Amino acid sequence: MPVPTAPTKPPRGTAEKVRRWAAEATPQKVMARRLGVGVATLKQWMDDDDRLRAAYDEGIEEEHQFLIAALKKQIDKSPTPAIFLLKTRHGYVEGDRAEQANRVQLTFNIPAAPTREEWLQARVIDPEKLPHDA
Repeated sequence: MPVPTAPTKPPRGTAEKVRRWAAEATPQKVMARRLGVGVATLKQWMDDDDRLRAAYDEGIEEEHQFLIAALKKQIDKSPTPAIFLLKTRHGYVEGDRAEQANRVQLTFNIPAAPTREEWLQARVIDPEKLPHDA
């Protein structure tokens, strides 16, 4: 019995489905399952078909704009969920990480001052009394 192979081209209507699913934050794994193929096939289709890749990117941008709008509406209430989604789905970071990445950091470990007892037990070495080579 021959092993079924994945279609080499996406079926008609796939671009619109992918755009809609991407806008709904559907993972690529779920998209692939809904299309009846593996994730590798879906990714290959997007690499080979500029229209399909553009539809996916458009859907991601729709979701991005939706999250920004939600953040703006919730700014006086609790923006935490929208901020979380922007960070996890769209790579937002707080502060300027590039500035910190190019900074050299040195750590010096300086011993603590000796206690009074340690200080009193310390020896003073007189350089005149050191043995000299003849």
